Amino acid sequence: MKKKILLIGAFGLLLGLILFGGHSLFRTIQKQSQKPVSMIIASDIHYLSPEYRGEYFKEPSAIFDGKVIHYSPEFFDAFLAEVIDKHPQTLILSGDITLNGSMKSHEEVVEKLKQVQAAGIDVLVIPGNHDVFTTAGDYTPDEPVVVESTYAEGFMNLYEDFGPAQAISRDTETFSYIYEATPFLRILMLDTNCISKGTVLPDTLRWMETQFQDAKRAGADVIAVSHQNLHIHSELLYFTYQMYNADELLALYEKYDVKLSLSGHIHVQSIVSEETSPGTTIPEVAVGALSVCGTPYGELTYNGKELTYQTVKTDVSSYAAKQGWTDENLLDFNNYSYWFFEEVGRLQTFEGYKDSELTAAEITLLADTFAKINSAYFAGDDIDQDALADGIALWSKQENGFFYKYIQSMLVEDAVDNQNITIDLTKN
Repeated sequence: MKKKILLIGAFGLLLGLILFGGHSLFRTIQKQSQKPVSMIIASDIHYLSPEYRGEYFKEPSAIFDGKVIHYSPEFFDAFLAEVIDKHPQTLILSGDITLNGSMKSHEEVVEKLKQVQAAGIDVLVIPGNHDVFTTAGDYTPDEPVVVESTYAEGFMNLYEDFGPAQAISRDTETFSYIYEATPFLRILMLDTNCISKGTVLPDTLRWMETQFQDAKRAGADVIAVSHQNLHIHSELLYFTYQMYNADELLALYEKYDVKLSLSGHIHVQSIVSEETSPGTTIPEVAVGALSVCGTPYGELTYNGKELTYQTVKTDVSSYAAKQGWTDENLLDFNNYSYWFFEEVGRLQTFEGYKDSELTAAEITLLADTFAKINSAYFAGDDIDQDALADGIALWSKQENGFFYKYIQSMLVEDAVDNQNITIDLTKN
């Protein structure tokens, strides 16, 4: 009798394993045969209402980091038109939506995003450090005038319909939420700015772990989106760019096999894909700022087998022509945005070396070389080191100061493809 019971028990266990295995296999087949999902992500738009953009923003020397803020309404409209034309399932904005968090700028962005959702595209938003708790300004006078800013509660109310309303779960402490793109793909939109700047709160970490556990039980992959970076993308530019408790976050991502981290903030189009621990890789794409060097954004495709990311530059010029605009800068915007960014770099170099013993011709060579390397680096383009060999040789003799170290770091990091990545999801 005991043997019979044991045999029945063993058979039941075997049958359960077969059924479970069959269900798991069926889910895998479903996952890997699903229709591809397309997404577009942009970061660091730094939109400024046309009512607030005055003469102050028309000189390159006024914008120390080369953002083309004086054309933000135009390039943002061009970008959104491109999004609607491509019609992805989802548009993701990973923070710094506005230049300085002015209520008017946010309100104008919300009206524009309503048009995207009206076209049948879900819009997912998280705040950046420029979106809340900042001093907003009107730049139409000769000197900036303080205007109404947006705080955490105001941001949350304004953007309720862009992510939280479509979420399957929401954090009670922050603007963080989970969006289900398909039954097999979930997107974590992680807010690190409404309540705490650059830090993931303990309660939010606990909420995240619960959501990762739910995703694992459902057999769903997870993509994480934040404003600040998970990884260090520059050996010189990482303090305040990387999240302050990134190690805790990384440990959680590794534990639950998060497939990709997407961020912005640093303005550099950069991909980090090295092992984070033996046998484990959590790649991160820091999406280049929409407001610099060619107005770049990212296109993602997920099909259950692969997750791909590629960098695309907004065709502002074609949009300008269709609108009948006559501004030559807008009609040649890709080149103009590079020129503007490079001009800032030149001005910075001239200022830094104005009291040096170098000749005017040497300083000009340094300035031109720095400008070209810096713009290529920010855009994630290849740096043409052969064409810039004379300037690089001269820079190599300036062995002190930030500029020298920065040049060297950009040249070292040039060996990586910072515009494309494909992640094999079939590997365990």
